[in-house]
Amino acid sequence: MGVILMVQKVKFNLTIEAELVSAEKISHEEVVFGEIDFIPLVKNWKTYLSKKVLCMPAAHDLHVHFREPGFEHKETIQSGSLAALYGGCTTVLDMPNTNPPTITVKEYLRKKEIGKNEIVNLLVAAGIADNNLSEIKSLASVADCWKVYLDNSFNAVPCTIETLNDACSILENEENNKPIFIHAMQTTEGTEGKQTIDEENAGIELALNLAKEFGNLNFHITHLSNVSALEKIIQKKYHNVTHDTCPRYFMKKTAKEQLQRCNPPIRSLEEQAKLKKSVYDGEIFMLTTDHAPHTLVEKEEGAPGCPGVQEMFPQMINWSFEHEGIDKRKIVKMVHENPKRLMGRKEETEDYVIIAPQEDYQINHEWIKSKCDWSLYQSEIWQGKIIGIISQKC
Repeated sequence: MGVILMVQKVKFNLTIEAELVSAEKISHEEVVFGEIDFIPLVKNWKTYLSKKVLCMPAAHDLHVHFREPGFEHKETIQSGSLAALYGGCTTVLDMPNTNPPTITVKEYLRKKEIGKNEIVNLLVAAGIADNNLSEIKSLASVADCWKVYLDNSFNAVPCTIETLNDACSILENEENNKPIFIHAMQTTEGTEGKQTIDEENAGIELALNLAKEFGNLNFHITHLSNVSALEKIIQKKYHNVTHDTCPRYFMKKTAKEQLQRCNPPIRSLEEQAKLKKSVYDGEIFMLTTDHAPHTLVEKEEGAPGCPGVQEMFPQMINWSFEHEGIDKRKIVKMVHENPKRLMGRKEETEDYVIIAPQEDYQINHEWIKSKCDWSLYQSEIWQGKIIGIISQKC
């Protein structure tokens, strides 16, 4: 099991020589932060700060499943938050398919209470379900955003198209334009982790039809796994539709096939290469992880879902150092700027991640902080070690 470590903060005046990256530019300069709260994530952090470092805004992962309440043997808000922090991510959005599900004001506030003192900012999505239409108005006043499952996923809260239309009408009347995250699949029970591209695209067509009908609402189609889905979204050019994909759908993985089972599935190597090019070319609005931890025993039994909140940002940094690697400015746009924009949080004070650009490290049990204690990228060696966080939260 990943070791739960105490996170400490150090308050001091920080001046560093850095490659400073934003979504607009990369500069090399002396950066003066003044008095800050610094969270060291390695033992010899002072040595690294005396050298030139890479400084990037912290990531936001707007699709995680921290499993609490109900499935704490897989993950908790505390262990998931620690994994996020060690991955350079200081804001997460937790999904509603817990037990009980987050589909009432009571359960929404309960989850927010659990996470209020954690080391990252915990946003919470309220579920839209067949049995909570009477709660939608009340939830609209507190929820950070919404989540809809159009198929059977792990402990998903069922929602028919009729219910979703009714909920959208309520939200439109309430002038609530918080994003509606859509798990866009059209499948049947027993096919989790096996859905075809056609089934995924059918769900996306449905989501796009909703966006056309309810033009005052904002729809976000999450975890795209194929390029034809992306092309459908780009072609429509709807002002109220955004999207994301996850690194598992386009980056090389070392885990055996059984551990890679997820919903929607990881597609062919050819499809992964096409999606990776779309990410490289800047066609992807946002990256998330759909961090969905299960124990190894559960994975062997067929549970769909993979961890990823700790891996996303470090993996993108590593890619940026490869030959013809991705532009770091595009990384910031996908994991920081666009997530903040989507959630209406653009004016918040920035958190920053400090990275030792030449430092290599291995994805192993010592590195992994998720309670599930495994990774799709086990034993890989990555470049660009995160050494600490300048945080406004902690």
